[in-house]
Amino acid sequence: MRVQLLLLLIPLLQVELLATKDSEEVSGYIGEDITLPSGVDPSWNISLIEWSILTNNTWIASHRSGKTNVNRFWRYKGRLTLNISSGDLGINGLTREDAMVYTVDLKNTERNQTKVRNKVRLVINDRLSKPIIQPFLGMATNEGHCRMALQCTSPVKGVIFTWQAQPAINISFWTSSNNISYLLATFSLDNKVNFTCTTSMEGQKTSRVVTKGCLEEQLKEARSSAWGGYFLAFFVGCSVTAMIVVCYYFKAKIQNRRDERHE
Repeated sequence: MRVQLLLLLIPLLQVELLATKDSEEVSGYIGEDITLPSGVDPSWNISLIEWSILTNNTWIASHRSGKTNVNRFWRYKGRLTLNISSGDLGINGLTREDAMVYTVDLKNTERNQTKVRNKVRLVINDRLSKPIIQPFLGMATNEGHCRMALQCTSPVKGVIFTWQAQPAINISFWTSSNNISYLLATFSLDNKVNFTCTTSMEGQKTSRVVTKGCLEEQLKEARSSAWGGYFLAFFVGCSVTAMIVVCYYFKAKIQNRRDERHE
């Protein structure tokens, strides 16, 4: 009797069978869009989709009885799309608060109404900021060459630096522990070179380009020195004039006192 009862219950148990997979990690970037995969077998004919968040399984998107609802939770209103064929969930305009574990429950209309629960962990990253290139040495040699030193800095720690120069010239570079990379270059004195500093990390890559030449740097230095000379001459001239005026003032005052005494 018990055996017969168990045989009768097996089909019912198969209807509510719930298979759970380990969570899959997906990375996205702030302000961009992303699709969370449901992880379901592509051959499935899905009859139920329920995406939820938090430990209390708050629904954010669902598809039941032929009806789709992607505005179930205020935080995601107008930002979600649901693919009812694959069960994948699309999130538009990612924010840092979207980083969490998402749970999806799916049911197949065939194969004894099998249910599956999958989890997707969404990680939010920042895009790499462009590096900053600054020259700190430019000098001409007696042989008619230009020797220049540049530094490239990144606000993000742990990036990998690479340098390129166009046209091709002799360059050497190294990276310090403070997210700064230094480059030394030697090229013809009358040439201008495009220097490119690239930073990369975890599949991201960004770069900045500057154009530099020794004659240009020397011209800037000459202008700076000229303005410095003008300012110094102006300052000295004003100081001397003020001293002369003060001397004449005190001389006149002393002379007036002497005249008063003689009277």
